[in-house]
Amino acid sequence: IDRSPMALPVPDDALADTLHLLPASTHRLLLLRLRLLRNLLAGDDLNQGTFVLLSGPAAVVSSALSSPSDSSDVARAGLQALGNAALAGEHHRAAVWDALFPGSLLELARVREKGVLDPLCMVIDTCCSGEGGRGRLEELCHEELGLPILVEIVTTAWQGACAAIS
Repeated sequence: IDRSPMALPVPDDALADTLHLLPASTHRLLLLRLRLLRNLLAGDDLNQGTFVLLSGPAAVVSSALSSPSDSSDVARAGLQALGNAALAGEHHRAAVWDALFPGSLLELARVREKGVLDPLCMVIDTCCSGEGGRGRLEELCHEELGLPILVEIVTTAWQGACAAIS
């Protein structure tokens, strides 16, 4: 957020209000609100911290998964918001991972869209890096919990590659 005197100020409670409104959002409003969260979380330490304190990762995951399965744009925007939050540090990566792994991550990995696959892989890469990343990587390689997620990711990537060749 540009905090220069010429920039319009964003109310401090915009993030909290947006999180609060996610569950009651229609598809279109949910998409817009997730995009707003994504932008509010992009490189803003205060918003990233508030997001985790207010259980934002769980709210975003729940909202993104409650949307109809054919709405990959909602899943993409939700994952982008989670990716921006995870970039803030280990505490944030842990909160995002806890909200996703394993069930929700598997559901999102089953969305057969490259537009979802890219931010999904970004979130996994971010969460599996840094000081706590090794433990999360081990969870991802767990035969029963993590490997099905990786299989879904590879399947989506393979289908995209085959479609590009056709």
